[in-house]
Amino acid sequence: MPWASSWVSRDTGVLRVPIPAGPDGACLPPGAAAAAVLQKGFLAIRKAGHLCVQTLAQPYTDYSGREKVMEVRTDAISLGLRILLVDQWVETGGTMRAAIQLVEQQGGVVAGVAAICIEDSEGGRWIQEHYKCAHCVPPHLQPRFNSHQLSWD
Repeated sequence: MPWASSWVSRDTGVLRVPIPAGPDGACLPPGAAAAAVLQKGFLAIRKAGHLCVQTLAQPYTDYSGREKVMEVRTDAISLGLRILLVDQWVETGGTMRAAIQLVEQQGGVVAGVAAICIEDSEGGRWIQEHYKCAHCVPPHLQPRFNSHQLSWD
């Protein structure tokens, strides 16, 4: 996917990321694109209970207000390993913040956050203030995405 190359390198400044990673589910298409461009594998941060190895778990509240837990393998992130976190959409920031915490608790470095859309919410702003971020929404369309007015009529 040609957009992934410019999206990852131009906007985040991240060219050599050992592992793109993200919460499983909707992040898989953009995460797979980032992994293909970087010629790396993709580390899925999973919903609790889906991995049959030792894991580190992180509770969080998702965009709908539901309490959830995600986990990552304890042997997947080494000290200082740079990770590009990828997701489809960052609405409240709860899921992405949990992914950030899992990476950093294991000594990894969040090199950047990439998503198709990062909403201008409290959580979205916090992520953009603390990490290099890239998303695909032009500034003039951001208010429509923030209010979920996605029809083009």
